[in-house]
Amino acid sequence: MVKCGFPIAEVAADGSSVITKHARDGGMVTVDTVTAQLVYEIQGPRYLNPDATVHLDTATLEQIGPDRVAIGPVTGSPPPPTAKIAVFAPIGYEISQMLFCTSPNVTEKVALLREQLRAQLEGHVEALEVTPLGVAAQDPASQWEATVPIRVIATARDPEPLRRFVPAVGSLCLQGFPGFHHDGHAQRVSEPWPRIDYWPALLPAELVGHRAVLDDGTVVEAPVASRFATAEETAQPPHDEPAATAPASGRKTMLGDLTFARAGDKGGNSNVGIWASDPAHWEWLRTTLSTDAIRELLPEAKDCEVVRHELPHLRAVHVVLKGLLGTGGSSNLRVDQIGKSVGEYLRSKYVTVPDELLATSSHVAATQ
Repeated sequence: MVKCGFPIAEVAADGSSVITKHARDGGMVTVDTVTAQLVYEIQGPRYLNPDATVHLDTATLEQIGPDRVAIGPVTGSPPPPTAKIAVFAPIGYEISQMLFCTSPNVTEKVALLREQLRAQLEGHVEALEVTPLGVAAQDPASQWEATVPIRVIATARDPEPLRRFVPAVGSLCLQGFPGFHHDGHAQRVSEPWPRIDYWPALLPAELVGHRAVLDDGTVVEAPVASRFATAEETAQPPHDEPAATAPASGRKTMLGDLTFARAGDKGGNSNVGIWASDPAHWEWLRTTLSTDAIRELLPEAKDCEVVRHELPHLRAVHVVLKGLLGTGGSSNLRVDQIGKSVGEYLRSKYVTVPDELLATSSHVAATQ
């Protein structure tokens, strides 16, 4: 894992493939690492491409050798009649800085910091967010175990109001909470920088030419689809909510002890694919991760539309959290701007696991 290589796809004429890698490179190719790629930044079981619509719920994986995973022939259908384009434009300016707070009384210290900055910046900036990252350890073994980073960020339509930010933060060195400090080795923030927003849009596919330019300059026009899919054909298939079933006996266990996850962004939406490596855990996973359960496990998504799908061949539940990332990764003010760690956050939550699954899970037994 120190220096991973890139995967290689050996694609056969029937549409099947084998995923592998160069033997000299680090990393590994397993059913789980290939699953991580298949559930990454998708909209659901139907994945829309300019050349075809891929039916990911037909994909099957098999480990056929060391660092060799076979993907069975996957069903496809015609592509959508439109291509997605990304439009970007400046919407103002932002400035941010990392500060640090050491226990005890971190909550109260952060509250004071927020109040002091608002007193100086309110009415001058459009948005001001003060976000503590993590919690201090109890009875810390070192100063750093007792220290919590705090990200402070402000936005405005024009750069001039944000020039108040640096002196406002600097003034707290002598009148802020006890132990107020920043990283003395990091370059000091001095000027605001442009803030960019993202708008996804659709363009008729016939307006987007496809061609390949070879080494000798030869241009090869790519074939275009003979027909395009209807809206019904490209729509994501609905999945019924699983019936809530409480285990006869079980205990609270970290979800990540029995699952893996991959997360990313689709514009302003966060998507998470979470799957069970062990086939014996699939039914438990799909019934545990209902839409209501996901909302409970991820309070940040309480105001989001949650779209849930199942990929049984991959033993995966795929979730789209609409609007969690605002209008897009370039403009929202989250520290995890494009939702890369939402899946790991979900895995860190505790859920009830039946005793019979815990008894057969070697990973859980090793971590308990």
